[in-house]
Amino acid sequence: GNRSECDLSTELQFHLECKIAENLKAGMTPEEARRQALLTFGGMDPIKEACRDQWAFRWMEDLVKDLLLAWRLLVKAPAFSLVVIGTLALGIGANTAIFSLIDALILRKLPVHKPDRLVALSTTSPQGHPSGLSYPMFEEIRRQQKIFSSLFAWSSQLFTLEANGLLWPSEVMFVTGDFYSTLGIVPLIGRAITPYDEGPQGTVPASIAVISYGCWQRQYAGDAAVIGRVIRVEGKPYTIVGVTPKAFLGLMVGVSADVTVPLTSFVPLEKLRKGTSLNFDVMARLKEHVTMEQTRMQLEALWPVVQGVTVPPDWDRMQQKGFLSYRLRVESGASGTGQTMLRVRFSRPLSVLMCVVSLVLLIACVNLASLLLARAAARQREMGVRIALGASHWRLIRQLLTESVLLSITGALPGLCFAWWASRLLANFMWTGIVPLGLNLDPDLRVLGFTAAIAVLTGIGFGLAPARRGARQDPARLLQQSSRTLSGGAGRLGKLLVSTQVASELVLLIGALLFVRSLQNLRSADLGFRSDGVLVMQLNQKPGGYDNLNRKAYYDELIDHLSQLPGVRSVSLSQVMPIVAFDFKESVTATSSGFSAPGPIDGNPYFVSPRFFETLGIPLLTGRDFDPRDNEHAPRVTIVSHGLARKLFPSTDAIGQHISIGTEPEHRDLQIVGVVGDVLPLNMRNCKPLAVYLSYFQQHYNQPFVQVRTMGDPSAMGASIRGQIEGLGREYPLWTRTLIQEEDRLLLPERMMAVLSGCLGILSLLLASIGLYGLMAYTVSRRTAEIGIRLAFGAEPAEILWLALRETLFLVLIGVAIGLPVGLAATRLISSELYGLTPSDPITIAMATSLLVAVAVFAGYLPARRATKVDPMVALRYE
Repeated sequence: GNRSECDLSTELQFHLECKIAENLKAGMTPEEARRQALLTFGGMDPIKEACRDQWAFRWMEDLVKDLLLAWRLLVKAPAFSLVVIGTLALGIGANTAIFSLIDALILRKLPVHKPDRLVALSTTSPQGHPSGLSYPMFEEIRRQQKIFSSLFAWSSQLFTLEANGLLWPSEVMFVTGDFYSTLGIVPLIGRAITPYDEGPQGTVPASIAVISYGCWQRQYAGDAAVIGRVIRVEGKPYTIVGVTPKAFLGLMVGVSADVTVPLTSFVPLEKLRKGTSLNFDVMARLKEHVTMEQTRMQLEALWPVVQGVTVPPDWDRMQQKGFLSYRLRVESGASGTGQTMLRVRFSRPLSVLMCVVSLVLLIACVNLASLLLARAAARQREMGVRIALGASHWRLIRQLLTESVLLSITGALPGLCFAWWASRLLANFMWTGIVPLGLNLDPDLRVLGFTAAIAVLTGIGFGLAPARRGARQDPARLLQQSSRTLSGGAGRLGKLLVSTQVASELVLLIGALLFVRSLQNLRSADLGFRSDGVLVMQLNQKPGGYDNLNRKAYYDELIDHLSQLPGVRSVSLSQVMPIVAFDFKESVTATSSGFSAPGPIDGNPYFVSPRFFETLGIPLLTGRDFDPRDNEHAPRVTIVSHGLARKLFPSTDAIGQHISIGTEPEHRDLQIVGVVGDVLPLNMRNCKPLAVYLSYFQQHYNQPFVQVRTMGDPSAMGASIRGQIEGLGREYPLWTRTLIQEEDRLLLPERMMAVLSGCLGILSLLLASIGLYGLMAYTVSRRTAEIGIRLAFGAEPAEILWLALRETLFLVLIGVAIGLPVGLAATRLISSELYGLTPSDPITIAMATSLLVAVAVFAGYLPARRATKVDPMVALRYE
């Protein structure tokens, strides 16, 4: 390292010439001798290689010096460094937190062997609603396909588990034997489920179970002797044979299944082969060298054959037509099941939030760039001395960029800690399920790389402009600059940064206010029901609770017991709550004769008991409610919403007319006995409220939702209602909420967007006001001598105040002029997330603009007011 480049070059040149001479003595031509000599030295001219190595060494040496100097300067200015690092920690941490959720929810692949080779198979209805496959479809695809090395079917359901005397609800996965072998998962302890456990060749399926790592830790405290113990699923015993690795949380993103059992051990194979329900997910592993496009082509050609073989022959023509209308969907299974609750509800809100936090970081960068510009102005003499001593402009730019990047990386370290905490807080805020959240939020290489990249880019972003300005100085002018030279303010670059900051802040404020006002509109909207005074709970069976169950008699007894409690007005049951709309819809067709009926209309079916509409406060417009006589032995009847009645029967009364729903035989030719008001689903606020209600006692559903309308506070009656339900010995409540709490749960994405965007808007508004205050304070300090002269010549304080304040107004108005059209264009991207508002809502825009101008004027007023109190004699002596 001490030898010069010239010394190294001369020495290497000597060794090269010696090697050429040896090659010439060996009988080579001059060209061959030189080529072989160069190959001996690595195929490169040693002189060039020496120069390259010497340059790399000097570059590393200079980088270390720059880092040490940058660190010393930061330590010497602790207040400045802490402000910058704290600002960056919040900005980078917020971006990393949102990206961590996006990574865990959407981008992260399953922790299995070669996840990119996995393919997920499902179906879609003609209306585009997703569904699964039937078990006969799975068997037919498995029998005829030639592109998969293996495949499996699986399904998941919430069941009651029992172990060590404790009961708890959890997701249970029912899988075929190739589940673990296809995924390539090796259990942490014990063994996995195999095809032999399905009971081949007429043998009885094995009643075995593989439990998750989380279940192993919670219920068995990580005891290695768990193998061989018994865990009960809905009262049925299963012997534990294995524990899955900690990283594997299942195939449904966000939902962790505690137990996995063989499918045929819970449902007999003969019954599975007769099933027609599309409720199984299928996943397969591609053979080597088979592409996704080849897979789609072959499966699309095979699909009509599969449908033709598996269509039930006893169905009528309309049922078969509906069955054959489903199309096969082939997609990558690398990231697990795509249509999960968390992905569907939060993918778009998280994407919008990612844009919001990026805008906040941009505002922070502009703010820090303004701060560094002021700091660079204070270091002008230092830069002049450096240039005068021979430092190049590039050398100064590199030094200043090293300082800013070091600041950014230092801020990214606490930002990672903040992101780790914030991502878990947000995930728990998002999750309202009964089972524990199954989402791995530990930072992986993608998250760490994102943080590192954003830290470096942020450092360059807010440091480049001050670095270029600091390096482009005339040393003679700087060294000869008189301390009494008047300055003209902050300069064009500083003003441009402040206007950019104001424009970005306006865009963010408009978006935040739109989300807040949209949530207010949703809360105050007439949703078609009354949520006050209603308690809601979902029931689940106790182990063996449905053995020898007389369904009608039991639920009549349950309603009677709850109705007799003091303070209870009415009680009802339902399969699902009508305030929730699902992607799954059924086609509703008018079958009455005598008029021209419209084509099938998609509607949401709900199964409800008598007095349901009374309990929820849904008005009965015409006709009658369901009554206890509408049981499975009575003629099938239905009640429709007002919107659906107008579409099906626009010119006649709907009462007494007949409709058919879907393809099930029991839903054919139903008589309409009532029309009720429309209910707007909270989770799909922009959909058309078309609902069709069926009698709960004419179906065969258990585990209902219970609604209880009370005279007083409904939450105060939760314990007594729970005691009555559990006292019957068949079911217990999974959860208990008031209907208002249920509304809050359904409005969770909107609440999250309103709260987070509002908080980020306030933070960015604070940053913008600090940046504007700093610029104006710096401007006033640089113009102190000028202000003193003006005051000495008789200028009034009001004139000085306006002189300082008009620059603030000018910069703010420029920022508003830029931000308004950008904000109007940007908010159109979130129009589908709004309710009762348009992206160009004038009230929202006026509120955002007024708030921003008021805060900006106040931030500029403080230094302007200080300028009016300048003593002319002190100002004339100011340096």
